[in-house]
Amino acid sequence: MLMFPIMLAPVRRQITRDYYRWIDDPTTKVGKAAMAWIATSMTIMLVAIGVAWVAGRKNGA
Repeated sequence: MLMFPIMLAPVRRQITRDYYRWIDDPTTKVGKAAMAWIATSMTIMLVAIGVAWVAGRKNGA
């Protein structure tokens, strides 16, 4: 449940700024740095969750 707030926290301002720009002009594109951060951090967090899940299964939990 904490994955999405942690993932979005560093780029929250940029996402909000892009959203309000999009409201004014719907042809505005999303910042590439924010999208790269979201994709990278989501991948890292999913791998960490998978590793924790496998470690929990090996310990018999």
